[in-house]
Amino acid sequence: MNMRDDYSKIAGAALAEKKQKVLHQWLLDKMSSYYIMVDDDTQGDCPSLAQYASKEGKQAL
Repeated sequence: MNMRDDYSKIAGAALAEKKQKVLHQWLLDKMSSYYIMVDDDTQGDCPSLAQYASKEGKQAL
């Protein structure tokens, strides 16, 4: 393995990371103006949704 052979893999991973950061920032910016109800079963099945749950006990994304 060398940089020439692995460049496309590294570039793809870097691009995916940048896209994820932009999406996460967009969610943080828009979260206060949108309300999406997530039922308890779905939230339990997807732990990553827990970070977006509102403090009032309602699930918000």
